[in-house]
Amino acid sequence: MECLRREGRGKAAAWKSCPMCQKDEPVIYLCIECFSGLLECQVCFMKHHERLLLHTVKKWNGESFERTTLQSLGLHIQLGHINGECVNLERGLQTFTVLHTNGIHLVNVDFCHCDQCVSDQQQLLRSRWYPATVHYPRTCTTIELLNQFHVLTLAGKISHHEFYLSLEHLTDNVEISTPNTRYKAFLRMVHQFRTERMFKRARRGCINGIESTQTGQLLIACPACPQPGVNIPDGNQQLTRTSEYLYALLVSMDTNFQLKNRMWSSDKADLGLVTGLAYFVEPKEYSQHLKCTCSGFKAITMAKMKFSSSMRSTGVGMCVCVRHEMICTVGDLQRGERYCNMDWVLLTVLQSFALITLYIIYDIACHQVLDELQLPNGIKPQFAIPKCHCPAHKQECQTLHSLNLMPGVGRTDGEGIEQDWPLLNPIANSTKEMGPGSQHDIIDDHLSHHNWQKLASLGTSLSFYLKLVLTAAESNRQQCISEDITSTIEGHNDTKSQKEIRLELIEDECKSLAAGTQLLHKTTPTLFLVACLGLKDKQRKVCMLCEQADMTLQQASDIQQDCLTIQSTLDHICSAQCAYMPILKSLIAEDMDETSSCDIEDSPLYLPSAVEASQREMGCTHGLAVKEELLQEAQCKVHLVMYKNRNVCGQRPSTRARTLLDQLDDRIHMEVAHYRDARAALLRLCGHGPWEVALQLLTDGDLHPPSAFDIDDPDNTIGADRKKKSQKKLEALRQLGNGCKKASWVWTTTGALPDEDNSNFEISEGILNGPRLGRTLCWREEVNLLCEEMHCVRVTLQVRAEWWRLQEAPWEGLESGMAEGVKAYAHRQAKVYESLL
Repeated sequence: MECLRREGRGKAAAWKSCPMCQKDEPVIYLCIECFSGLLECQVCFMKHHERLLLHTVKKWNGESFERTTLQSLGLHIQLGHINGECVNLERGLQTFTVLHTNGIHLVNVDFCHCDQCVSDQQQLLRSRWYPATVHYPRTCTTIELLNQFHVLTLAGKISHHEFYLSLEHLTDNVEISTPNTRYKAFLRMVHQFRTERMFKRARRGCINGIESTQTGQLLIACPACPQPGVNIPDGNQQLTRTSEYLYALLVSMDTNFQLKNRMWSSDKADLGLVTGLAYFVEPKEYSQHLKCTCSGFKAITMAKMKFSSSMRSTGVGMCVCVRHEMICTVGDLQRGERYCNMDWVLLTVLQSFALITLYIIYDIACHQVLDELQLPNGIKPQFAIPKCHCPAHKQECQTLHSLNLMPGVGRTDGEGIEQDWPLLNPIANSTKEMGPGSQHDIIDDHLSHHNWQKLASLGTSLSFYLKLVLTAAESNRQQCISEDITSTIEGHNDTKSQKEIRLELIEDECKSLAAGTQLLHKTTPTLFLVACLGLKDKQRKVCMLCEQADMTLQQASDIQQDCLTIQSTLDHICSAQCAYMPILKSLIAEDMDETSSCDIEDSPLYLPSAVEASQREMGCTHGLAVKEELLQEAQCKVHLVMYKNRNVCGQRPSTRARTLLDQLDDRIHMEVAHYRDARAALLRLCGHGPWEVALQLLTDGDLHPPSAFDIDDPDNTIGADRKKKSQKKLEALRQLGNGCKKASWVWTTTGALPDEDNSNFEISEGILNGPRLGRTLCWREEVNLLCEEMHCVRVTLQVRAEWWRLQEAPWEGLESGMAEGVKAYAHRQAKVYESLL
């Protein structure tokens, strides 16, 4: 209801006089921007708005409020005088237009032409009105509007047309009395304003400052990258190979075909004001380079190719600082992504660096020709492929150019440039229709904003990332220490095989016989235990075969044969079992009801591990439980190795033969069942203890191959249940990256060779542990790189703050007001850089 009440006069409808002057005058004028919305008479209203020149005014017509202007009420704006009095003034045009944040205004302007006056343009600028022309200005934009549009277009990517259309709607949303369009004038003012700010922030406002500006002098350089004479310590040329990477330059190149430009205008008609001085390469030298290196350059402008026949440029190529995502150089592409374009963009960046080590990260780095790149003397380039692009390349390319295998780059992923493109793509539709100069200047402005935002947040982002990296590096270091990776790489493995354990037990029994010990049965205890464990394996195999849904007659016959073999073996070892386990008869009597109805494959074997500890001491011969403990432990390690051998290539590569895949899975799950049964028996025999460190509980989550060996499933997209993981889990895995992946404990535990000859299939522990050691070294490099980058940022910011302090001294010939402004701006810029320290 209050919204409707504001459409009327409210309490002012009952007023008979003006509340400000108490005179009997009509109270019909309302300012919608002044606080409280008080209605006043015309005299009071004009008096209160002598300095509120661009407020929106409404007048009560007896029925409702209608829009009016301060110009129609007779307000004149005097420029050049504080008190508003001038003895020699000149009236401005009646159609003098001012663009402000609340709309488009027609105002009465009086210029000062006294003896001490300055030009009309300067009078407007000192009043914070930006003129559209130098001589006889008729249109202005307030500095507040230019600042607002500049921030909105940089942060929200709002186009010039959309913003100007909003001003027209604010002025008259019915579009009946909208002032004549000033859109072209608005474009010129914005173009000049953003250019002046770039020169101002580079301290190029001095005499001949624009003419003496060098190529690239307006760009904002990355403070964390090595800069000779700024943040690189003295004597860096004598760095050792172990520390050389700390002062290496890492750049990334890529192209964007959305930032194209139509052939509407020409370089002469629309010349860029900062082209070549900021991020875009110098146009004349660039054009000459293309003419010399491309035989078809003359035909480019007349190309009849689809989608490019009417294009001046089909996109842009860009080079960025890959670790901090700050843009270095940009160049137009005339016809796709060609080496001649990208080489020039890269060489433009390297001109200002006198470095030893250079890493060039490019999605087609494997095709880059080193001989054709005339790099500065002493630079040793290394080419790499971004991590997300690397899997699409051939295996030999991945080996040579993978960042995961390249020393000196830490945890760099090389994909930072891909995150910069979404910041520029929203302006592609508007810049596509511009002239070449306007497009370059707008892109330069957006790139400058992007670099400044990156620079301002470097301290926070590097500090935050360092905390995460320190945690991950320490975690990887502790894992390496606990698993003793260096020893496993050397191939050290003192684990005894099952054959060796059995041989030692038999030798001990032979010594006992030689010493006069009598056997209780013709079958020795060791052979009795080995026979029982073998029988248990046969029972487990029969149980798994019986679970098959569709069984052929041959399979059913084989199962029956296996059951007969199990029964025969049970009868054969029964006498030996009674001799070595006198408690057997009482155990059978207790379980008579349960065992009488169960199948032969489920019949209990009553090993020492199957009885209680108290019964084991009294009901088993001396040493029998210890021998089973040794054999069960050996079995655990044997089946770990066999699981690795059968799972090393993953599960998905065998999908071409469904039958082979099913057989492989069955064998894998058989080994898992073997291990779990053996471990459970071992736990019952000796309880909890240090042995559980090497022989852990095998859960379903541990049943996956290491990512380095699962060629078709490097990201572990297949779970332990042989089903694809959910999208949420896959996203979490992808966010971790290769450096955060952890192999199952199965692949970090040493095992023993099985009885059969599988030694040729056993995986070297060094091969499995090598990637883990490499990841640990990468994390260590990342910590060193981040610490050095944080130091470089502080040094660079301090140097820039000191440089701005030196710029506080004004140059000769400036009047006092201008000199104070130069000093104040330099002081403010120095304080900004000091606040970032």
